[in-house]
Amino acid sequence: MAHELVNILFAHCNPQRMIFHKPSFIADFGLNKVPYCLLLAVCALAAPLCKSIANKASHPRLAGVPFFQNALALMFDNSGRLLSEPTVSTAQALCLL
Repeated sequence: MAHELVNILFAHCNPQRMIFHKPSFIADFGLNKVPYCLLLAVCALAAPLCKSIANKASHPRLAGVPFFQNALALMFDNSGRLLSEPTVSTAQALCLL
């Protein structure tokens, strides 16, 4: 499912507004090197555009909420403090969320 959502993101999002380099992201994704919080953020953004996921949601626009919530749970503690390392990938995930 993640592969489909990554493809949807790159197919439907304006390339001038991307915050990462598509060939590098695809290469890292193929090597399983994309940090999980960033992958969840990508899935959260692309899920409403995926018919198979959007049709299962109470409202298609909310299809990305579970991915969003999982990403936040990985990145922040209960007090709202950032748990993730301060990296470019973390910044990218935060921008997408």
